[in-house]
Amino acid sequence: MTGVRRLLALATATTLSACTSVGAVAPPASTVAADASHAHRADGRLVVRVRIPRKPHGLGRLDPRYISAATKGMTMVFTGASSFTEVVGLTPQDPRCTGSPLSCTIVLSVAAGKYTVTVDAYDQAPANGAIPTNANVLSTARAVPLTILAGTSNRADFTLDGVPASLVVGGFPNADAGTPLSDQRFSVTAKDADGYAIVGTYTTPVTLVDDDTSGATSIATSGSDNPPTKELLGSSDLATISYTGQTIRPVTIAASAGSAAGSGLFVVTLPVYVAGYSANAVEEIPPGCISATCVTTLGGMATFSLPEGVAVDASGNVYVADTFNSLVQKMPPGCSTSSCVTTIGGGFSGPTGVALDDSGNIFVSDSGNHAVKEMTTGCLSMGCVSSIGADISDPTGIAVDANDDVFISDFGTQNVKEIPSGCTMTTCVKVLGGGFSHPAGIAVDGSGNVFVADLNNKTVSEIPVGCASVTCVTPIGGGFNGPSGAAVDGAGNVYTTDGNAVEEIPPGCVTASCVTMLGGGSLGGAFNGPFGVVIF
Repeated sequence: MTGVRRLLALATATTLSACTSVGAVAPPASTVAADASHAHRADGRLVVRVRIPRKPHGLGRLDPRYISAATKGMTMVFTGASSFTEVVGLTPQDPRCTGSPLSCTIVLSVAAGKYTVTVDAYDQAPANGAIPTNANVLSTARAVPLTILAGTSNRADFTLDGVPASLVVGGFPNADAGTPLSDQRFSVTAKDADGYAIVGTYTTPVTLVDDDTSGATSIATSGSDNPPTKELLGSSDLATISYTGQTIRPVTIAASAGSAAGSGLFVVTLPVYVAGYSANAVEEIPPGCISATCVTTLGGMATFSLPEGVAVDASGNVYVADTFNSLVQKMPPGCSTSSCVTTIGGGFSGPTGVALDDSGNIFVSDSGNHAVKEMTTGCLSMGCVSSIGADISDPTGIAVDANDDVFISDFGTQNVKEIPSGCTMTTCVKVLGGGFSHPAGIAVDGSGNVFVADLNNKTVSEIPVGCASVTCVTPIGGGFNGPSGAAVDGAGNVYTTDGNAVEEIPPGCVTASCVTMLGGGSLGGAFNGPFGVVIF
């Protein structure tokens, strides 16, 4: 029948791999093949086979055709001599599919002539003869030319490309500040709408960018198809990063492909700074330092008196809450004597914490004045110091997030509080979490999660974004004697001062067994009552 498609036969073709959970290891590559047997009629006989191998056989043998393990339905739109659409359910309920794992063969009678064919695979099966409108496209082949000859053998191959819905960036090397590296590989994986990694090529180039403007890092791509600079054209491509060794903050590398985007961190191990309360000193622990011999005293001895808070800006300037001297002090990088220590701001009484925002504004927990203060860069007197928030009892630790919201541990009320940017009254101060007993050090990560050194409870706790009660506060690490300081780096490692030690809690650590002192020894060493801690 010219212009009318007709189902001719059913046959088992190849296997459909069992579906795995979203985000699992990449499913096998796949093929949609179109064959024809000899036919003596005005129509051509077209056999469409759906195939997903059970597992890949190494990158060299992966088929570039892709159908996700989540695929449950497919459409084939024929436009041309006799236009029509075929809707296929790739499920055991479809009469053209048999077996377990599933195998499907679709045999069509197609009028002779020229066509363009578009094939789309979906994560939902057909309902009432159509793919549901809320189904996600997982892979596609667009406008493939096809000629059907009457009475002869026809053959066509439809190459499907995965439709990326998200990108995962990973496999970064570790680096230490001051130690260069070159051409270290990392990977970018595109995933389909159901979270399965796409195997083989995909047509939308993946573009890479990073946020390092210092020139300390550079990214490029490699791969068999020699893609343009900063573009990945296939899932078998690997990107590279090089690093000069210059001291920088963690670098965010972003990947995008059409509407899909993802990012990952290239983390450089940076110096740790400690306010030594009992030692009356501020100390720097360089990357990899695991003994007292590599710890450097900043600003000279006998300069500070019972310092509790420490902060560092993007240029490496160190700020100190010099508690017993009731001063806030600033030191340039490498300052080792009192001659390079500068007093900033003024009017403080027993300041215990200091923090900076991305613009260089300085925030101080002014404990003796029961206030939180702000001063701009370059402020050298009390005339440029202002109060923020209100109804503060005894602020100790202080931190600032990317939105310039200020977080404090209020030692007097035993609460953790948030002062939103621009807040100068009691009504806009928020209480976070709960159940603390004399919270001291505080830190906030790039996602807005807050970490608290809960001194009397002998815990370090995480307050997730939006948490306003004790029920959502989670202890991390363990085995502490009385943690007083808190800091967090770009990779999610949390640092605390505990007794005479500086300890590191890696991401996901919730017991004492995974609390480490870098290198299996001690982080730095020979401390005497360290209190505040910060990561450059």
